[in-house]
Amino acid sequence: MPSARESVLFTPARLIPLLLLSLLPLPAIASPVIDMELKAGLGGLAVSGRATEMMLRLFSTSPIDGHVEITDSNGVATLPVRLDEQREKIWWLPVNPGAPGSVRVRLITNQGRVIEKQQAFEHSRRPVTIISSTIPAGFGFSGHQQSGRIRPVILSTAGLPHVAQAYAGVGAIVSDAQFLSKLTRDQYHALGQYLGGCGIMLVSDADPAVLERLRDISGCNGHSIDTYADLSAVTALLLRLDAERPPGPPAPAELMPLQRKVFQQRMVSSLSFYLCGYVIFIALVAWRIKTTRYLLLLPVLVAGAGALAWSGTGGHQLISWAETQSGDQYSRVSSLLLLGGDRMGHSSVLLGPDSRLAAIGGDLQLPGIHYQDDGRHRELSGDTRLLVPRACELTSVRLYSPPFSLTLRVGQPQVILQAQAFPHDTRLLWRGHAFTVPVLTKGESWQPLESPGHEPGSPAERLLNRRLAFGDPALLLPFGPGMVDAGGADTQATGWLAIRHEAGRQ
Repeated sequence: MPSARESVLFTPARLIPLLLLSLLPLPAIASPVIDMELKAGLGGLAVSGRATEMMLRLFSTSPIDGHVEITDSNGVATLPVRLDEQREKIWWLPVNPGAPGSVRVRLITNQGRVIEKQQAFEHSRRPVTIISSTIPAGFGFSGHQQSGRIRPVILSTAGLPHVAQAYAGVGAIVSDAQFLSKLTRDQYHALGQYLGGCGIMLVSDADPAVLERLRDISGCNGHSIDTYADLSAVTALLLRLDAERPPGPPAPAELMPLQRKVFQQRMVSSLSFYLCGYVIFIALVAWRIKTTRYLLLLPVLVAGAGALAWSGTGGHQLISWAETQSGDQYSRVSSLLLLGGDRMGHSSVLLGPDSRLAAIGGDLQLPGIHYQDDGRHRELSGDTRLLVPRACELTSVRLYSPPFSLTLRVGQPQVILQAQAFPHDTRLLWRGHAFTVPVLTKGESWQPLESPGHEPGSPAERLLNRRLAFGDPALLLPFGPGMVDAGGADTQATGWLAIRHEAGRQ
């Protein structure tokens, strides 16, 4: 039997196996298997200059945290991701492929692992017409494209857009009741936004109650919803409905004159005071100090003080234009967002989940776009320079009932107040003239009759006058920031609402 002392001693014979084991590599911890899949929406088509959608599917065998970077013509959007073990997640995201038509996606985990893929899109120069795969469109629709204004794409129910922004490139939908009955909740919401924006839809084999429901949730009082019995009549119907739609939103350059002058005046005044103070200060100091080397340091010190004074979080301007029809429950809003410009520093603004976002002007790409944890709201943020704001365009559809009804009666516009309170600064534009609407009580009506009116004088009046046919009347009134789908406490919002008369009602 070995002694107790011998049992704890390591002899050379016993050390050799231990040394050999220490030289063997330790077993490596297996990395999680991560799978990333991309899929283009709208059958892989993207209309030039308009948003579409893309599916992102992620799967991991182990829990991971990280973020996804989506690079398109707007810039880089960041989406935070958290994957559970053996569970996949799917996002439908709005993208602007641009030319040559691809979107780059990078998954970056917190452990530094990077997976990158690209999704290509086929470009179309004109809006697409979605044809339901449940109707025999493949052999019949091709013979009715002589106008060159219709680009059909045949989709199944699952191929219909999941986000509202993807309808930016859709000109019309040709469907049936069977197609509409299988939509998911997100697809119904996106379709509702499309219809609220006076989107065209032709439906066959629809129950009258279903058709009435579609018209109830549509903009333009449901005039863009119609039925068809024969596929050969679809092209003529689409062209007629497209011609009857109200004009598109004004261009961003048309919205610039509507901005408030307070922001610019404040900046000009502060700069003027600064320059005047600078000149006076230099003159006084030069009079008192005779040493030249000290005088050379003064411009540097004053310039540094000015840079410090105009550094910090900047504000924003939101200039909006909304249009609706008398009796409609939706308004179509187009906004020009000027991010920063009053200071040198970081600026950010939170966007609504259904707003379409596009860079404009000299900005080839937007500042950073950061998705919130819900995967729908986005924060637009970045560094801006003094007097050089970053500009972008926002478009959306808002649920809103206008406070007035406007019709043509005996050849003249008739205005009836529908709201409890009268919105002040309301004007009527008709036949190239602007009329001030007097204060009305609920249910009271007014007509211009013999009132001569005046020439449109304000930028908003001139803009609406350019967008009206000579005999069509429209009301113009300011609206509050609650109508827009972006902004915050540091946002100066100004906007105008145009209420057109309901076509066909005299």
